[in-house]
Amino acid sequence: MSSVPLPKINSAPQLLHPSVHEPMTSDWRPLKPVFDHGDFCQGKLLRIVSWNINFMAPGSARRAFAIMSHLEEIFGDSPPSLVVMLQEVNSQSLAAILTHAWVRNNFVLSNIEAPQRYFTLMTSRRVQAKTWFRVRLPSQMERDALVVDIPILPSENRLEQTSQILRLCTTHLESLPEVESQEWRPLQLVQISALLKAPPTPRAQIVAGLVRGDMNPISPLDTTSHEAENVKLHDIWEEKPRPPIPQLKPFQKGFTFGKARGNTWGYQSRAAKSRKRLDKLICTGFVDTFPLSKAQDLTRKIGRLGIGVKTKVEVLESELKELRFVKD
Repeated sequence: MSSVPLPKINSAPQLLHPSVHEPMTSDWRPLKPVFDHGDFCQGKLLRIVSWNINFMAPGSARRAFAIMSHLEEIFGDSPPSLVVMLQEVNSQSLAAILTHAWVRNNFVLSNIEAPQRYFTLMTSRRVQAKTWFRVRLPSQMERDALVVDIPILPSENRLEQTSQILRLCTTHLESLPEVESQEWRPLQLVQISALLKAPPTPRAQIVAGLVRGDMNPISPLDTTSHEAENVKLHDIWEEKPRPPIPQLKPFQKGFTFGKARGNTWGYQSRAAKSRKRLDKLICTGFVDTFPLSKAQDLTRKIGRLGIGVKTKVEVLESELKELRFVKD
């Protein structure tokens, strides 16, 4: 990986070999390497979707399959330039994803075997990605960053030896509340920022980078940790003025699912305090963002998908010492 822009970090990157489905053999095979300059050019639109599957909830396989079907309904049988970033994928949900025809026909997968803890990133075949790798983050929960480099096609009047790179990253920062002065999430953001701003090599230069995933902003420090001097990343949500928060009376119930706050998590739980904007899109460099036109609702520059989507899951429930199956 000597030609890959990398910062000085304690953890050595783990090079990945992404896989693509082969219809003739009905099997997944390693993707052949691409040339230095791909087919992605400046000004081209790249769609990015991030989804935390929640490995702890029941029916992870059925939910993962339903998520893929939902995205197929939104983006069509042959999606445009699209990156799907998934967090909290377990072996059961990965197996379901691997069997989905839409995924098989359109996507390259970073992993087809389940690590202990991992995040799967998929890219449409219309987006040629050059390098895939993981980097361990400072963590007590084995958290890491999954990185893919997309080469940018030079313009007609710019033929350079150095390949320009758009670096994408997905992650799931440390969970649960942390003791003050012993936080892991700020340290993890420092390393991710270094990855997105890594110095150039003679063959490649990062011109823009972004990280999308579950940032777990649980403590007050998490609200501004991306602005720290040793991070300096830009939160897309903050680009436009904050929309007004609906003022509800005690007996009133909101039906916007926290749209004004940009909430992405907590509506499958009865605990209202868990409803937060845990998922964020943070970037650096020469990149401009627009809300996804196919989203169910748009707030600022962020769109949300999957609101109200349900799947039937069989849950084994114990009640009055009797076992019975219920539909959730």
